[in-house]
Amino acid sequence: SWAEFVAKQPQPAEIFVSHWWRGRFRDFMSAIEKLAKDKALSVFTPFWICTFANCQFGDDLSMELEDCPFVRAVRSTKLTVLILDRQAGSLARSWCGLELFYTIKKEKELHLYTSVGHVGTKGKCPGPLVEAVKSWDIRKS
Repeated sequence: SWAEFVAKQPQPAEIFVSHWWRGRFRDFMSAIEKLAKDKALSVFTPFWICTFANCQFGDDLSMELEDCPFVRAVRSTKLTVLILDRQAGSLARSWCGLELFYTIKKEKELHLYTSVGHVGTKGKCPGPLVEAVKSWDIRKS
């Protein structure tokens, strides 16, 4: 993984990021920057983002869901952040559903972010996105 390539030692994550890569990368980074500002995070705060944390060339996803890297990462972090892109594509991803299921099951803190900020913050969440979240049915993911 990229993290293993650049880090001198293991980087236990504090924040798990659930997302969909079909959104715009600049929107993704904007959401991360707003999260960092809202939470007053250090530049050294480790995030778990699958593209950087998993080896993209054959990482062992495990035979059991409980042991896959995504669930292990949710268990080891204190906060999950779901990044919602402009089309709320994250809500159509079964992996995102799995990550949120384990976040809730393990009673972890959960926040939703878009490129404009924390969902639920006054003036920072467009109506269509709120409707997409309200009508989300994981069985259709």
